[in-house]
Amino acid sequence: MRSQSAIGPLHVLFITTDSIQDGVGVTQVRGLMQEVARHNCQITLISMEPSAAEPTLKKNLAREGVIWKPLVFGRPGKLAGLGRVLRIWFASALVKHVDVLHSRSDLPLVCAFFRRRARLVWDVRSLWTDQRESTGQLKPGSLASRATRFLEAWGYSHATLILTLTMAVWPELQKRHGSREVQHMQLTTMVQTSAFAPSPLPLSSPLRIALVGGSSTYYDHETMALLVEALQDQVEVEFVWFTSDPTNSRLAALASEIRSLRHSDLRNALPTFHLGLSVCRSDAGVSLKGAAPTKIAEFWASGRPVVINANLGDYSTIPGIREAAVLLSGRDRQDIDEAVSQILQICQESRTVSLCRSLAADYADVGVGAELLATAYHSIV
Repeated sequence: MRSQSAIGPLHVLFITTDSIQDGVGVTQVRGLMQEVARHNCQITLISMEPSAAEPTLKKNLAREGVIWKPLVFGRPGKLAGLGRVLRIWFASALVKHVDVLHSRSDLPLVCAFFRRRARLVWDVRSLWTDQRESTGQLKPGSLASRATRFLEAWGYSHATLILTLTMAVWPELQKRHGSREVQHMQLTTMVQTSAFAPSPLPLSSPLRIALVGGSSTYYDHETMALLVEALQDQVEVEFVWFTSDPTNSRLAALASEIRSLRHSDLRNALPTFHLGLSVCRSDAGVSLKGAAPTKIAEFWASGRPVVINANLGDYSTIPGIREAAVLLSGRDRQDIDEAVSQILQICQESRTVSLCRSLAADYADVGVGAELLATAYHSIV
């Protein structure tokens, strides 16, 4: 075990296929690595970017101890996907000194095949292959599915440290791949709590509801539509869908406004609502055990409650969760009616804002998560 006070920083190579300029990568990757670099770590960060890298961002990250090596994401498709894997591998091979290789999800694991001296951190995220099979993006048993399942098994058997978004998914991994002695830690989706300034819940009508993103078929658009319709039967509702790709016509028809929203604008937009929606498909199977949608913590940091699945990840076990979230059990009329009643109550409670904020700070703050991760990095070298 290496002491954090050891001479010289720990060299960490962090690889992700996400962008760090917008979307989930802003907090979950960029913000996390900026914080980790404060704990005697030198970070080399490889990401896949759909647009040109901002030179100013690259310079700012370098000053904070994060050397950013952006790669072009390229076109969609299987052949282009293979090209991305090869580009990631080649870029990682050029990084000379690596103590810890952190693979965010499955595909970057290919970079660890020939770096056996570096300690491997496998960041499981939600079960990647299962999630895409449940949404029809991958055909079960296809070559692509078999390849990613191989990567999952390889990551489980070779990692020195395994990170999961939830504790609920750990027994599933052991069931699939067998029990082994390996360091395991939960690192859920995070938020920079201090960047959000919560305000009291709006007292006047209408009841303002936000869905941020959620265009993926992993989300249960039909159930969210049922919920919005049921609320409209009770009170005046203003539903806003922040997306550039409204994939469900029924839900889109209920929206008073549909527009895109940059991640940097979240902190100002979310406090203007009463609550958020983040309901995933209940038929998504085992991947729900490993899922933790990013927007949940961001709504909490804004002091706003959120509607989520009752069987999503570990959320139902968090102390005080029912004072900061409405746990939706299903789409039956009774389930919807119960959720409506809970929503109307939670949006009138004066303590809701502070309780949501506390959950964000205690359960999902990026500063806390970064300190835990840096400590884990140093412990495995």
